[in-house]
Amino acid sequence: MATTQVLMEAALTMAAAAKEADLADLFEELRIPSVSTLPERRQDCLRNAEWLRARLERLGFKAEVVDVIKDGLPVVVAEWNGRPGKPHLTIYGHYDVQPPDPLDEWQSPPFEPEIRDGRIYARGCADNKGNHMATLKAVEHLVAAGGPPINLRFLFEGEEEITGESLPRYLRANGAKLKTDAVLIWDGSFDDEDNPTLATALRGLLYLELHAHGAAVDLHSGTFGGVAPNPINTLARIIGELKDRDGHITVPGFYDQVQPPSPEELAIWKRKDKRYIEAILKASGPRALEGEPGFLAFERT
Repeated sequence: MATTQVLMEAALTMAAAAKEADLADLFEELRIPSVSTLPERRQDCLRNAEWLRARLERLGFKAEVVDVIKDGLPVVVAEWNGRPGKPHLTIYGHYDVQPPDPLDEWQSPPFEPEIRDGRIYARGCADNKGNHMATLKAVEHLVAAGGPPINLRFLFEGEEEITGESLPRYLRANGAKLKTDAVLIWDGSFDDEDNPTLATALRGLLYLELHAHGAAVDLHSGTFGGVAPNPINTLARIIGELKDRDGHITVPGFYDQVQPPSPEELAIWKRKDKRYIEAILKASGPRALEGEPGFLAFERT
C-alpha cells in the first residue's frame, strides 16, 4: 500500500481534475426533493436512499438500505473493510431536507441547483447533501488512488429533520457490529466565516406534549368566564412556571445531572463568547439577549 501522504496527493490531484464531474453529482442529488416532513415526498426520500446505496456500491462498499420501522424512512449502511488491523471510521450524514417554504422567497427553484456569485443555491446543499457529498467524493478519489488508509463505514438516515426513531433503533439493535474507533459527523455550523469549527458535543433535545381539559362542553365566556376552569390559563401557568424571572429552570431535578464544562472548554468559550454574542445578535435581530445569569452564552446554548 502506498503511504498515506502519497495517497492524499494522488487523491487531491484527481479531485482537482474532476471538479465539474463532482459538482454534477452533487447537483444530481440536490434535485431529489427528499423532504421527510411531507408524506407526499416519501417516494423521493426512498429514491435518495437508493441513490446513495448505488453510489457507495460503485465505490466498492458493501451497501444496503435498511428498513427499521414500519412507515419509517430507511437507514443506508455501507462498509469498506479493506485494511485489516487498521482503525475504523464511521461517517454520518442524512439525506432528508427541510421543506423549501416559503417558495416566493427563493430566487431560483429550490430543487434546481444554481450557482450565483460563487455559491450554490438549493435546498439541502448546506444541510446536509453538500457536506456528505464532499466526503463521498474524497473517498471516491482515495479509492481510485489505491484505497483509503483506514476502514470506513457510512451511515445515512432519512429522519434527521423530524427527529425520527429509525436510526436510534438501528444503532441500539446493532451496537456490536457497529463498533468503531471514531465517528465523523458532517452536520453542523461554523462559529464565523473566517475560522473552522470542530464540534465535540451537542446539547440534548426534549419534546413534551401537554393536554389540559376543562369543561365537557363549550361554554359562553359572558356567563362562565372567570369561574369555569380555562385550559388556556392552565397551560399558560404551567409554561410560565418552567422558569423564574431570572431564567433559572424550576423543574425539580433538572440540574442534577448537568455536567459542568471542563476548565479547557470554559477557557475556549470565554475567549469566543463576545464574538458569539455579536453573531447571535446580528443573525437574530434582538438588541439584547436573555437567559440565566452567571453563565456564558456558550453555556446557555
